[in-house]
Amino acid sequence: LDDIVIGDVYLKNIDLQKGSGTLSIVLIQDCYKEKGYGTAVERTVLEYGFKELGLSVIYADVVLRNTRSQHVLEKIGFEYLHEDSFFKYYKYTPKDTSNAFSVRPKYPKE
Repeated sequence: LDDIVIGDVYLKNIDLQKGSGTLSIVLIQDCYKEKGYGTAVERTVLEYGFKELGLSVIYADVVLRNTRSQHVLEKIGFEYLHEDSFFKYYKYTPKDTSNAFSVRPKYPKE
C-alpha cells in the first residue's frame, strides 16, 4: 500500500511456556475495510505465532459492536468462547500446527 499505515496488528500477551498469545488488530482508515486486508494480516500473524514462535493457541477479543471483526475471526477459524458486557472472546487452536499454514494468504483486492 505504498507505505500507508492503515492499522495496527499485534500478537500480545505471549507466554512461551504456556504456548499462547493474543491477536489484536485495528484498521484505522475506513476506506480500507472490507477489502480483505484484515483477513490477510490475521492469517499471517497466526502463521507467525504457530510456526515461528511455536504457540499452540492464540486468543482474540473483539468489542461486541464490531461485527466485522467477529466475522473475520470466525471466517478464518477462530472458535467463539464467551462474551461479557463489552467483548466477545475467541480462540484458535490448529489441529496440526506443522501444516496449519502451509499456504501463504493471497493479497487482497485493491
